[in-house]
Amino acid sequence: MKKFALNILSIGVLAAAFTSCDDAKNDVIENRVYIAEATATPIKDLVMGDEGTTMLAPVTVRLAKAMPTDVTVKLECSQSNLDAYNKRNQTAYEMVPTEYVSFPNEITINAGEISSVVPVQITAFKGEGGVDYALSLSITESHGIEATGYTNAFIYALAAPLKQPVPSFRYNNGCRLQPADTDWGLRLKNYTLEWWVRVTGTYNAANGYSVNNQAIFANGASPELYIRFGDLVYSQGGSYKNNFLQVKTMGGQFDSGDPTKGAGLESGAWYHFAISYDAASGITTMYKNGQQLSQLTTAAGVEMPIDHLNMFDSGSQYFRDNVEMAQVRLWSVTRTSDQIANFMRKEVKYNDPNLVFYLPMNEGEGATILKDVTGNGHDMHIGQGGNNGSKNTAQAWNEYDFSSL
Repeated sequence: MKKFALNILSIGVLAAAFTSCDDAKNDVIENRVYIAEATATPIKDLVMGDEGTTMLAPVTVRLAKAMPTDVTVKLECSQSNLDAYNKRNQTAYEMVPTEYVSFPNEITINAGEISSVVPVQITAFKGEGGVDYALSLSITESHGIEATGYTNAFIYALAAPLKQPVPSFRYNNGCRLQPADTDWGLRLKNYTLEWWVRVTGTYNAANGYSVNNQAIFANGASPELYIRFGDLVYSQGGSYKNNFLQVKTMGGQFDSGDPTKGAGLESGAWYHFAISYDAASGITTMYKNGQQLSQLTTAAGVEMPIDHLNMFDSGSQYFRDNVEMAQVRLWSVTRTSDQIANFMRKEVKYNDPNLVFYLPMNEGEGATILKDVTGNGHDMHIGQGGNNGSKNTAQAWNEYDFSSL
């Protein structure tokens, strides 16, 4: 009987042992590990400091439930996750060079605990002009516990604020972009022209948009691309309203909206505008502050000629106000609404092959030439080459932080 009882006891112990092992396995199977920050958003902006400063960008590696033993998790930079994000969101982030990043590759979540905070450090650096950098982190090993779906990776986008000096122009700064005396020979089936702009009154800042036909772009070709503030189309109380942007192109015209119905532009306010064109559909689209505003549909298949491009060139009779402008970019592609919105407060990569020209306009006080940073040679010589140019320096330079606009 004792022997039998001992055997029963032994079987019970063994059964308990196997049950414990099964429970441990089940715990692993039913558990999961993830990056806590990724449950809210796959990407987060991190504002960079001055070059050489170190920023802390921690992430939290977390279990769905605590384990009775320590859990080891491996964390690595993930180019594939960044590539996938870029593809999904039409962005162009590049990975932060590894020498500026420091974090422990192996993290331990202690027995009985559910998380561990990983101290990720990034040293601010001077990157390539116009490149958006990001740090993509991903769980690669997790002690047999599943690292599930999109929450096993997280991206920090290093946001370098677009802060720069900006020139102010009047009619006597009228110019023609270089080469001024040579036909550029561009026939664009697709294009996007974008810029930041602020209009103020010459003698009273609140009295901007004081006259119609203040032209900021003109291609001087047919079909035309003529972009100006104001035209004699909207009136109220016996006077015309000029606080709107109008685009004359492809034999038609459209604008940013009727000022008499609440769509007017405000003197002293900054706006980001973009005009895109797609020859296949014949549609020209206007965007304001990253949002589609209006469209013009014309005959399909017509190319936009850019023989040259004049700026601020409608003369003293019509160009009475001060116009501040920055980040002027002409693309040979139809940029999407997401691309326009995502990059309007950032520089773009200077050597992007789709850029015809890119004028950041950030040279500062005393500059007479505003450089086309693409290397394509379409510099802006202030006050030279247009019909009304005479003053070869800007009226003034002021600094703005576009990340806060």
